[in-house]
Amino acid sequence: MAEDTEEDIKPFDKSYVMRVTANNARKSVDISINKTSQRLEEFPPETTKWKEVLNTLHALHRFRSVIDGFEAANEVLFQEERS
Repeated sequence: MAEDTEEDIKPFDKSYVMRVTANNARKSVDISINKTSQRLEEFPPETTKWKEVLNTLHALHRFRSVIDGFEAANEVLFQEERS
C-alpha cells in the first residue's frame, strides 16, 4: 500500500477542532439549561422535584463555567492558525 503524499492528506487544524468542540458543548449545555428551566414551573416550590431542577440548573451552570474556564486557561489551543 502506497503512503499518502501531503497533497492526498486532508488538512487538519487542532485549534479548529477545539473551537468547534467547545462551541458544541456550550450549545448543548445552553439547550439543557433552557429546557430544564422550563420544567421548573411544573413543580410546586420547595418540593423535592423543584429542588432537583434547581440543583440540575446549578450543575449545568457550573459545567458551562468549566468549559469557559478551560478555554480561557488554554487560549493557545483555541487560536486560529495562520497559514
